[in-house]
Amino acid sequence: MARTSKQRDRVRERLDRGLPITSLDGFTKLGIVHLPGVIRDLKKEGFPIVDRYVKGRNRWGEPVSFKQWRKAPEPEQKNLI
Repeated sequence: MARTSKQRDRVRERLDRGLPITSLDGFTKLGIVHLPGVIRDLKKEGFPIVDRYVKGRNRWGEPVSFKQWRKAPEPEQKNLI
């Protein structure tokens, strides 16, 4: 099933505000069931996204790791003067 542009817009807006996003955030805050697919689509469109694994705990207090995405920092411009 194709993801709607509204889902991409919601994720893009969150990342543009400098906020990271996880799959749980995507589901609970944005109503997106499969966030990795939306992230993949945004990357194909050229939106700069980086990811990393974050450590946390699940509801039973057990250690887990999960992926977190954020907007990639813009490369620094070097003065050529």
